[in-house]
Amino acid sequence: MADNNISGSESDKELKFFSEIVTDHRSVLWTIQNFSLCPTDVDEYLQSPEFTTRSSSITTWTVRVYPKGQTRCNSTGKVGLFLHRSFSETEVHQVRYKMCLKDVYERDRYVVQSEQLFRGNGTSWGRASVIDRDLLLGPKRDELLLNDTLRVYCEITVGCIDKSSTEGTKRINSLTTPSIACLDSLSSNFESLYESQRWCDFTLQTAERVFPVHKIILAARSTVFAAMFEHDMQEHHNNTAMILDIESSILDDMLRYIYTGTVQLLTFNKALGLYASADKYNLDELKTKCKRFMIEQLSVDNLCDVATIADLHSDLELKETTRGFFAKNASQILSTNNWEELLVDRPHTASQLLEIIASGYTNKD
Repeated sequence: MADNNISGSESDKELKFFSEIVTDHRSVLWTIQNFSLCPTDVDEYLQSPEFTTRSSSITTWTVRVYPKGQTRCNSTGKVGLFLHRSFSETEVHQVRYKMCLKDVYERDRYVVQSEQLFRGNGTSWGRASVIDRDLLLGPKRDELLLNDTLRVYCEITVGCIDKSSTEGTKRINSLTTPSIACLDSLSSNFESLYESQRWCDFTLQTAERVFPVHKIILAARSTVFAAMFEHDMQEHHNNTAMILDIESSILDDMLRYIYTGTVQLLTFNKALGLYASADKYNLDELKTKCKRFMIEQLSVDNLCDVATIADLHSDLELKETTRGFFAKNASQILSTNNWEELLVDRPHTASQLLEIIASGYTNKD
């Protein structure tokens, strides 16, 4: 009879295995204009543009809004919200999701929140009865449907099992943690490059300070800088550009964002300055980040500042938000010193806000 003894060295060996749940997070803001006029019937839906997540494979998602409800869910006359998985090579995803309507103050209203298994392509989860359609188009219109614009927010965290494992202390085929570490390291390395001023080939200059920079990085991040370097401009020949409409501290923050993709310690005044700078140099992600921050921080004391920048940069979303806030807080805003300054410095902006009161826009809460 054969002896199946295992040698002591192998039987005593400790094996260690690791399983990792790979996750990805996405947030989406979907703006639907002329919502009340959408030509849909019961059981028909509006669908957002596709967005993707990456875990073990790329997965495409959409948000679906049913403006008039669904017969099979007994939700006729209700507005429904659903997260829809369009395509993935992965069979099953565990998804934690949150969907809601955004009001004029950027608050989350009528929240749909859950954690579900999405099995197969074409799977949808959500809520068929989020809000009565008549309520949305009536008493809640000024709060949730200003200028007939509905804003739907969705954030999802997607997880699936990564089948990689390790034996002993040697890690095999790990996906998530190293990629995050690499991105953090990349951001840190580029910040060091900016601060060291080594190998710079261009200069930005304000009234108080000189900023040595790298053309290739600025051009890769900003189409405005790319055009400046590519075309026969004076700055191209002198390798220097005067920046007289941006404060030195704001320009420094903008350049750090260009190099690292991050903004440190964002304040309201910094957000105002960076928003204008981002708009000038086509830095859309930075502009959006600053806009969201200003909306979150909107108050009686700073409404005039936000209304001014919204007017100067023709930002319709920001205008709608300030108009809604002004309509609900006009009596307090009209008594501030900032309002008096707005009347003198920006009479056109002030008159646009006053038109809201003249038109009978009132708080219907």
